[in-house]
Order: sequence, then C-alpha cells, then structure tokens
Amino acid sequence: MTTSPAIAPTLTAYDPPSSGEGGRDPVGLEGVAGRLADGYLPAVTSRMERIRALTVIAVGAHVCQPFLEEYTADDSAPAWLVFEWMWVEAIARRGSEALGVPGIDTARRRISAGERLSTGNYLKGATAVGLHGAYRTLATDALVVDADGSLDANGERLVRAWEADQGLPGFLDDKSGGGRILDFLRRGVDVSLRKSACAAPPSGEAMWRLADHLAPGLSGQSRRERAFLRELLDEDEC
Repeated sequence: MTTSPAIAPTLTAYDPPSSGEGGRDPVGLEGVAGRLADGYLPAVTSRMERIRALTVIAVGAHVCQPFLEEYTADDSAPAWLVFEWMWVEAIARRGSEALGVPGIDTARRRISAGERLSTGNYLKGATAVGLHGAYRTLATDALVVDADGSLDANGERLVRAWEADQGLPGFLDDKSGGGRILDFLRRGVDVSLRKSACAAPPSGEAMWRLADHLAPGLSGQSRRERAFLRELLDEDEC
C-alpha cells in the first residue's frame, strides 16, 4: 500500500478583515446581553470605554445650542453629529492614543485619503454606533443632557469643572478667554453644517483646541472634572 506524502500547511499573505467599527453584535449575543444589562445597569453599554465621552457630549451640547434644530445642508446629520465629526477628526489628526473611541479608525483612514468626515464616509448608522450613540443614554440618565440634546443641570456642572481645569473660564457663559474658544468651535459647526462635512480648518484653532482640551483620556490636570464624573457614576450606580 502506498501513502501520499504529507503536505505541510503554507502561509498566505495576511488579509486583514474589514473594519468592524460599526458592528455592534459580531457573535449574535446582543439580545441576551442587552436584557441582562437592562436589568442591572440600564444606562451602561458594552461599548463604553471612555468616561470622558460624557464631557465631550456636554461641551458639544453647549457648542451646538444655537444650532439645536439644524441639520447639514443635505439634511443628513444634526448639529451634534457634526460636532462629533469635528472631535473625532481632531483626535485622529493629533495622532494621540485613542483606544475605544468610536469612529477613530474610520477617521484615520479618511484623513489618509485626503477626505473630511461626512455622513457618506463616517460610521454607518453613526447616530447609533458613534460616540453619541454609545454614550447618549448614560448622558441623559445622568442629567448631562436632556432628551432634546440641551445641557441639563449636571451637564452645566460638568462643563464648569472642565473649563476650570483647562484654564478656560467663561466658556459656559460665553465670556473672556473661554468664550473665544466657544466662538471658534461654533464657527466650525456652522461652516460644517453648510458644507455637509467637517469643514473646520484642520490646523485651525477649533480643531487644535478640541484635541488639546478634550483628549479621550483624563490628564493630571483634570482634577475637578474627574471628581465630578466619579460623582455622576456613583449617583447613577454604574
């Protein structure tokens, strides 16, 4: 009897899977996990990795207040999502550590291709799987923003803690130095709404300030903000 010679396995070129940033349930367990989570921690999801997202949402709500009911010129995105485009782009352009930031890989690819973020090239279903999609329920539950997206009581306190730590007094009240930064950010949202894409100058002050003062991780100077975020989570029993 003859036997065939064994054929050793060979390696092929690495073929990375397509990005799953927008995928929420790769193994089909979201239904079961969701029912368990709703019973124990109703405001928390498995996608939450960056608690500073609450501060980003609060600052964004204040920036977008004049545009609360506005959409991009092509009617595809509300103002708060435009602010999210700006923030994610700013973080991606800075090149800093951004593990757990929804959309960061997509933003880096688009920037490398010379594109600006928009409804057409950002996360599919961004209102559900982006930064706001992942954290909006918790932000509402913790009274950071209300159902309409305006700053709620705890959102104002959070922004005040953030502006104090960042040396931006007057941001919330649109006065002095902080008010100047607020104006730059609102201009960025305004032009982006009209262009239906992130249109704040990539090297301009709005994008620089977002990356500098709203990086995904809390720094050593974020003492007041950190303490208040911890207080919010304790109150929410998260």
